[in-house]
Amino acid sequence: MLFDRPLPEVLRTRAEISRDTTFFQMVDGPSVSYGEAYARAVAVANGLVALGVERGACVVIMAENSVESIATWLGIHLAAGVEVAVNTAYRGQSLVHALENSRAEIMFIEERLLDRLAAVGDQLTHLATVVVYPDASGAATHRPALPNVALRDYAAVLGDAATPPERPVADGDLAAVVYTSGTTGPAKGVMMPHGQVSLFAKLGVEGARMTADDVHYCFVPLYHVAGKYMAIYGSMMTGGTVVLDTKFSAADWLPRVRAYNATMSHVHGPLVEMIYKQPATPHDRDNPVTRIVASPFPAKIAAAFEQRFALRGIETWGMTEVTVPVWQPFDKPLRVGCCGRVRDDYFDFRILDPVTDAELPPGEAGEFVLRPRRPWTIMQGYLHMPDATLAAWRNLWFHTGDHGYIDADGYVYF
Repeated sequence: MLFDRPLPEVLRTRAEISRDTTFFQMVDGPSVSYGEAYARAVAVANGLVALGVERGACVVIMAENSVESIATWLGIHLAAGVEVAVNTAYRGQSLVHALENSRAEIMFIEERLLDRLAAVGDQLTHLATVVVYPDASGAATHRPALPNVALRDYAAVLGDAATPPERPVADGDLAAVVYTSGTTGPAKGVMMPHGQVSLFAKLGVEGARMTADDVHYCFVPLYHVAGKYMAIYGSMMTGGTVVLDTKFSAADWLPRVRAYNATMSHVHGPLVEMIYKQPATPHDRDNPVTRIVASPFPAKIAAAFEQRFALRGIETWGMTEVTVPVWQPFDKPLRVGCCGRVRDDYFDFRILDPVTDAELPPGEAGEFVLRPRRPWTIMQGYLHMPDATLAAWRNLWFHTGDHGYIDADGYVYF
């Protein structure tokens, strides 16, 4: 398995040793081998260099999962740029904030979303080039005017697909900016170095025991870390296959995993409940899925869900800022309501009084705080928000704002 290297090296090496193996399969769409995915990413990387993208420059993607958006994500890394995947629901000030905060000069976007960009075009001071993905339906659409912005078709910006640019990256180089939900103010751009995104994938591989034989059904969009890093990047590490969907449907989840022979899936708490509410049948256990990763795995139905679908639920706790430090041990029985044990080979983790920062004893609830044991494995701050960055750190600990307790056996409850 390819663990301790940045993503561009993992992608290149995987393409060499698993060239003809299917990397990802789009639901009701094409499949792409590792060799093809690498060539597509190289073409994007060379196109970005030709457009003037420098090392460390932010490049925005606003799109659903697709062959083109995956190639763009990977190509940005091959060009040593910083990938900024923004929520496809953004509009108005949420979209303005992400584009202005990232200071990106280049954006890749689906044609159907251009109207949203045009609506805020007069508020954008950095954006210079917008690359438009082809419309999935193939239908011609009217493109709105974007003053002071050059519109380019995706195919027209692609470069040579044979030789990537000579731009190696290190663990400490910035890989991505991921925007938080922004429920208490403007969304914060989490600055994730390459070492952190690689650890995301590595923890997923180890925590869920992913192998080259796994087929991972993933409907999580690129702007969310679980699908991008644990499902797609994790599969790249092992040489497995990802089945990529563009949306979640509780009614379609079981038919899809059966149709594509998926062995695992990321299905977070409310979605687990939605699947469970589907009418039960005597055939629910007849499916290829052996485990799901859930954060959380809802306590009121967890045991029944495992029994009904004949699978293992692996509960976790994590944040974009700090990866996934807590995992339900794979070889231990389900502990209902528990999100697992701390990966203390990578993290120091404590429960503190949220007012005094005094450490609390086992069983007493307080705030989750942590810090990394290895360099470049958690976020490097919030992009262009030094006050928010400082507020998250106190007394040498990252304060998560999440609360819970650790029992006497070392199990974490959120």
